[in-house]
Amino acid sequence: MLGATLIGFGRFGKLFYRFFKDDFYFNIIDKNLSPEEILRQAGKVYDIPLNRTMVVFLAVPISEIENTARKLKKQISKKCTIVEFCSVQTYPLHVLKRELPENPIFAIHPLFGPDSVEDSLENHLAIVIENETWNPAIAYIWKLFIDKGVKLILMNENEHDELIAWTLCLTQYIGRAIGKLNIPYSQIAPKGFNELMNIVRRSNADTEQLFIDMNLYNPYAEEMRNKIIESFKEVDEYLKKIKQNLSSQ
Repeated sequence: MLGATLIGFGRFGKLFYRFFKDDFYFNIIDKNLSPEEILRQAGKVYDIPLNRTMVVFLAVPISEIENTARKLKKQISKKCTIVEFCSVQTYPLHVLKRELPENPIFAIHPLFGPDSVEDSLENHLAIVIENETWNPAIAYIWKLFIDKGVKLILMNENEHDELIAWTLCLTQYIGRAIGKLNIPYSQIAPKGFNELMNIVRRSNADTEQLFIDMNLYNPYAEEMRNKIIESFKEVDEYLKKIKQNLSSQ
């Protein structure tokens, strides 16, 4: 097994550690948790200094990528492989390649999280960003995801961000907006309503920081939001015109 450092022990960091803790000798760092609290929550960690770690997993907010990368370049070797899990890829990859130009980078966005995973990663999806870099550490990580049943999809970072804007960002945007209405539960609600409320629940379970970051750093998110708002306006105007025509008859 490889010596690895997991930076970030939040909701996704804990999920990743849960399924991969036996595949690496993990050290865990989280600026919001003391080493004692990390040990209590993880159950087992290894005292591996950053300058000797072979892989660094970045489970930090997108907005923390730059600060984290700048700190890492003073502490890790140039042979250390960087793995990032961001839900936006153009910005993190630009930052990592600028700050850590000699380190191999493996960018993977797991399309699953604490609210969608139960006891297995089987048949869950993850997007891997196309990269010319390939080394034993990346090959090992790739195989681990495959062995755990994750289906890997290759694409470039721009394609990824545009698709995510119209899937994940869209879902989060709608879910957050409807969640502000505090719609009460109803026992006569149809199935479609309950499915919509499930989207609202899952969207609001994620951190507000994730919601903010995926909208601020995804170059396609603002366009998506503008089009959605215009679409709602068009539907509303259509209904108003129908009502006006009926009233004039």
